[in-house]
Amino acid sequence: MEWTYTVWHDPKIIYVAIPKVANSAVKSVLLQSYVKDRYWADPHGKHIGYDEASPEEIQREYPDYLTFTVVRNPFDRFVSFWADKIVGAGWYERLKNDGFSIGSSFEDTALAAASTRDARTDAHIRSQHLRLQGPDGSLIPDLVLRFEHLAHDWEMLRSIVSHRTKKPLKPIEPRRATPHRPWHEYYTKKAERAVTKRYRRDFEMLGYPKTVAAQEATSAMSGTVDPYELLAAINKDMLVIDAAGHDRVRSILAHQSGAGYVPVGQGPDSLWRTDDAVRLARKLAPYQRVALITDGRTIDVPSVDGVDLVLAS
Repeated sequence: MEWTYTVWHDPKIIYVAIPKVANSAVKSVLLQSYVKDRYWADPHGKHIGYDEASPEEIQREYPDYLTFTVVRNPFDRFVSFWADKIVGAGWYERLKNDGFSIGSSFEDTALAAASTRDARTDAHIRSQHLRLQGPDGSLIPDLVLRFEHLAHDWEMLRSIVSHRTKKPLKPIEPRRATPHRPWHEYYTKKAERAVTKRYRRDFEMLGYPKTVAAQEATSAMSGTVDPYELLAAINKDMLVIDAAGHDRVRSILAHQSGAGYVPVGQGPDSLWRTDDAVRLARKLAPYQRVALITDGRTIDVPSVDGVDLVLAS
């Protein structure tokens, strides 16, 4: 069964599911944590009951619930689709309707995908951004986890959930990993152009570089917040919201101090803006003290409502 927007009333969280982005792993953890503590061989089973909500209902009926999702580099996600559904064990006949052929090469599959349209195509290759925006264009998730460092981001989510309920969220474990080589090894120039064009909005909204070469060359952002200032300011009861983007040094320092670390900025094409970060801080402030690292676009005030500490990047 395809999950979309599932509501978990205790601990008041909502999961926005995107196919081919760790769905099996996330579903299994949620079921283990809040339905029954056992191994779920098929977390997609149609017999499993859970509450769902529409984007409109999330805004109207669950304003105090924490909504989260997991996103993935579109290049990598498409390789996973091909390895699983086209040349793996996941093929099903309705993929023929989208012009795909079982066992076809990666390049041919990418070229076929370029002709598909989100309104009618299979959910496993539908654009990610469609699940993330409400009818008014606003961002639905409060928290966006990255597939590329999911284990780290999941621990951040667990830390937040621990302040919202006495029912802990269990650690995440890999599920149904489709075997394939590193994703960048599959891309010819034709395949790269096809996937970039097909998922142009995902690349722009999620902040992933639009070329294979640019992604390979991307390194961790260097920090401009004085590490000693951050280390001295934060403590284990604090949540650090980094509106300047994920930074390896700041992340390590936060975790060494026992603090939570939430990166929400990724440059000029960021999925998040600073006001989104402040909105998240206000939602979480009742449960933890909040430190906000600004990114130069932040309003220039000494304090922000719902934020206990502001550090300028």
